[in-house]
Amino acid sequence: MLEGLDYLLMQLSERGMLAVIILNNFLPWSGGMAQYVAWAQGTTVPFPNFEDRGKLNEFTQQFYMEEEARTASYTFAEHIVTRRNILTGINYRDDPTIMAWEMANAPRAMSMVKDYRNWIRRFAIKIKSWDSNHLVTLGSEGDDPHTDNKRGTSFKFEQAISELDYTTIQMFPNDVGWYSSDHGVGRTLPEAVAKCKEYLNQHTKTSEQIKKPLVLDAIGLVRDGGATRPGSPTTNRDEFLKALLYEVYTYVNHGRGVGGASFWGWSGEGRPSVLREDRTVPVTGEVKPTASDHRDGRWYRGDPFTGDPPDQTQGRFSIYDGDASTRAVIEDYAEKLNLPVPEKQTPFAEMERLAKLKMESFH
Repeated sequence: MLEGLDYLLMQLSERGMLAVIILNNFLPWSGGMAQYVAWAQGTTVPFPNFEDRGKLNEFTQQFYMEEEARTASYTFAEHIVTRRNILTGINYRDDPTIMAWEMANAPRAMSMVKDYRNWIRRFAIKIKSWDSNHLVTLGSEGDDPHTDNKRGTSFKFEQAISELDYTTIQMFPNDVGWYSSDHGVGRTLPEAVAKCKEYLNQHTKTSEQIKKPLVLDAIGLVRDGGATRPGSPTTNRDEFLKALLYEVYTYVNHGRGVGGASFWGWSGEGRPSVLREDRTVPVTGEVKPTASDHRDGRWYRGDPFTGDPPDQTQGRFSIYDGDASTRAVIEDYAEKLNLPVPEKQTPFAEMERLAKLKMESFH
């Protein structure tokens, strides 16, 4: 498996691309914290009972207080960070293709706030002791968009920890109730865009206050009508990405504390085994669902990989290689962001300063 990661880094280097490597996951679809807890306690993850998120979160949050689980995760992380690429001969900690280490995807404190914050600092210190060349970030989703704050997180408090080099947020308006694909094209899109822009603005202000650049770590929207079928319309997704990516570009170009954005998620040639038709827009063509005994649309062993976690409907957020209009939006944003910016308007100056220092250490 790690030879595959070696190959990926080699290919990224040849294409002038950078990697942010994630070392853990609060969400269960890659094992992550829940799996470490299960190993430590000699039990199993409440998986794939994806409908009972509360029970799953209660199980996962034990990671922050379960010493054996944390120790196992540190052992794995150290193995990755200190690895030597067998294809290039470059140690990961010396590889300029790696931009940063992300401690975990979407970590949440839940009810373990004190233990969670202790984990952040301790793990960040460990990573920097293994590798002093690269940036370190938490991988935060941002503040809970709901007032009850069941996630138990405090963006400003946690991101201010000195060992973290930049902040992150994620935006999935479907998942937080800001957008519904069932209401037809465009009906809830303006509201979703407005709320996401405000969410970005709030977290940018906070990041500026603690003098750290912000990266929109992941942003995504489902296809029109909740379809997963290649060739089904992506009108809303394209408009959403265009609005938010242009907002990010505007922040960068005006010297706001934003460093960029990453879309979710690239599927490429991957296609779901079960294809859902758009419930609101007629779809033409001959592509039909493959024979399957798992019609819920989630990933099962032997299925192709897409850009969606296995516990979710496959193709839900996937951007296929044939999604020409969506790719055009992303490519336009990337071209704009790569244009020279006046020195006085340099985007996320602190990140550039840190990255420059890191890169100089490689030469």
